[in-house]
Amino acid sequence: MPEIPAPIQQLYTLGSQMAQEGRQLPLPSNLLLKARQALGYEEVSLRRFGWDIAWTEKIASLMEEGREEIEAHQRALQEIEGALASDNWLDLEKGCRDLRLSAEALVGVWVQLTREAGRGQVLSPYPVYDQLLKVAQNIQAGRVEPKILRNFYAPAVEFTLRLRAAVKRFGLFYGPSPLLEAAQRVMDNIEAGMGALDLYLEKGEERPLREGSQLLVGATLTMYTVMADMGQWAAAERRYARHPLVEELFRAREVGLEGQDLETLWKAVEAALKLELTQVQVLLQHPLAVLCEVHTETLRAGMARVGSIVRQAQKRPLNEVNLPELDIMLTNLDRLIKNDLTRINVECRLVAGAPNFEELLVSVGLMASGKLEAGAFQVILQEVWQSIERVRESLGAAINCLEAKDLELLEHCLSVQLDSCQRLSQWEPGSDPAPLREAWRRLSETLPTTKRLNNELRRKLGVESAPQAPSGATCMRCGHLNPPQARFCSKCSSALIQMAPSAPTEYMDLEGGIDGPKSSSHILQLEALVQQVESGQAYKDEVARVLEPLLESAYAYRGLYERRVRPALAERNLSQEVGVPFEEAMETYIGGLEICQAYLDEPNIEYLYQGLEQAALGASQLQALESDLQAYY
Repeated sequence: MPEIPAPIQQLYTLGSQMAQEGRQLPLPSNLLLKARQALGYEEVSLRRFGWDIAWTEKIASLMEEGREEIEAHQRALQEIEGALASDNWLDLEKGCRDLRLSAEALVGVWVQLTREAGRGQVLSPYPVYDQLLKVAQNIQAGRVEPKILRNFYAPAVEFTLRLRAAVKRFGLFYGPSPLLEAAQRVMDNIEAGMGALDLYLEKGEERPLREGSQLLVGATLTMYTVMADMGQWAAAERRYARHPLVEELFRAREVGLEGQDLETLWKAVEAALKLELTQVQVLLQHPLAVLCEVHTETLRAGMARVGSIVRQAQKRPLNEVNLPELDIMLTNLDRLIKNDLTRINVECRLVAGAPNFEELLVSVGLMASGKLEAGAFQVILQEVWQSIERVRESLGAAINCLEAKDLELLEHCLSVQLDSCQRLSQWEPGSDPAPLREAWRRLSETLPTTKRLNNELRRKLGVESAPQAPSGATCMRCGHLNPPQARFCSKCSSALIQMAPSAPTEYMDLEGGIDGPKSSSHILQLEALVQQVESGQAYKDEVARVLEPLLESAYAYRGLYERRVRPALAERNLSQEVGVPFEEAMETYIGGLEICQAYLDEPNIEYLYQGLEQAALGASQLQALESDLQAYY
């Protein structure tokens, strides 16, 4: 949940203590002023929050409730100030109580607002246009002042110029095509829509605002699809570099791009690197960075080297730039980011749906990085510790509901968790974090089994199973896992930053839309690859580029199975029933990919045909078995 501002929390805590003791206590310097400033910030934040969201009846109701709670804040602050000036302890107690209640209520409003906004209507797949269109929509509904539009119009203009430049480069790099013609027509409509909004800003007439908005909704949606097609075209034609941005620089060198066009391309590269740098920074600052052993120094060094290469490259002719080095650095950096984020997401997924363990995970991460006081950590740890002990003490009620082996397994998991809590409590801040990681690892490994047995017990008792946390973005500030469409963290209200699952490309992921174009499965990617090789559109480099991540993903999935699922199946005597067929299907699938990989040593397309057939068979078997094993992950 979002936090109550520290000055407000400190004020009502100290004020309540004064009221109980009936005497003045020294207040921290400017505490009342800081409390009023915090309240002002809440008021401004609430108003700005309503600018670029799609309003519903629920949103309108929550916004009104938020304004009422802020007014209650103001009245309580005035009452506290008056009571402190007159030593009226009764009024002080009432003011502090009202301030605490309104502060807690406002936190609840923020939680509901962020969740509701995450489920809100999407007007454009491009965030910059989506925000602009929602502001325009709110202006027409009378909820936002017209002048606010200008703040969102300027970034959209800049982005429109980038889109037009990307379309122009596509034509230069790949020549005339029906796809290029379609892109140019859609760009004309986007520019016409932006022109209408410019006319509204100049003259204030409602008709251009309405017509421009309608034009942009359809045109930007179409443009997103066209850009995805352009990205797939560019990927099929790639022959110089593994990283798509470096491929564009190679193409620019090939066609002799210069002047404003070359400058615009470098700006696109800079924008992509800025996004990459943001991803690296939030990853390094993540509360689980030390616990999950993020490659801190490597990421910093890699980002610094990439930035240095780009800065030096912009000062010289393109044919003198060391593009192969840039390609290697960017590709490796993307892989590091993806791997580190995967480790963090695995830890978050293990505790999803268990609020006490979610809080403990973040606390352990903060302790490992020296960002949490030992006293505060012990308080959180004790709460979890006591909850585990209460569950173990109540196991007698489950004797008639669980099989003996399940009951024994649950008791074993709880014992491991208690032992891990003991180890966590003994860790000294500032010492080697390895024992802390090991203690958390032992605890977290028991959570999937504990959750599965808990759900089974609830089902047998006729109690509705606890809702599972939806898969979505992990907050880079507090580590909380949010719903898929959430734009703000439901725990701390931070803006959610989507980590790019793959390298950014000017056509495919420009400005990071809602979702990058994705194949429906790995088998579809293989089928498309084989077709491209058949038609002479793909060669060894492209085969390697597609196969490498598929094999890495398959090996990682098999490793997760071997570490977590196989032991659980063995304990429940399900190895022969479920485990062996799953392992055989996994080996069939991986074996098919490895047959495809033989094409890299001997470019015989028969390897791809045979590998695809075997991988497809393994994938279909895996899909049929995965649901049986879902509870064990």
